[in-house]
Amino acid sequence: MNKNDIKVFCLICDKEVFAATTDPEVWAGSMPGGAIHFTSSGNYGSPLWDPMCDFIELEIFICDPCLLKKKDKVLHCVTHKKNTYDYTPWNPDIHKGV
Repeated sequence: MNKNDIKVFCLICDKEVFAATTDPEVWAGSMPGGAIHFTSSGNYGSPLWDPMCDFIELEIFICDPCLLKKKDKVLHCVTHKKNTYDYTPWNPDIHKGV
């Protein structure tokens, strides 16, 4: 199957996510418009998804309106040297891609 034939959808509302460009060579999954894209190669502790091998990932999309609706459940994390982290509730008015 051609990657460009695969449709992607928001995990929360099930609306289709389209590419951020009209270029027919760009797949919505690689450049979603109005959505964010997550990948996970596994997670220690998850009996549902932890393949423990390279080159296998889940891909998840969440549209911007759903992300804003659920913003109180999103953490903003800043990674510092020596693997220390600062977690705060995500505020889209303050944390614009930073």
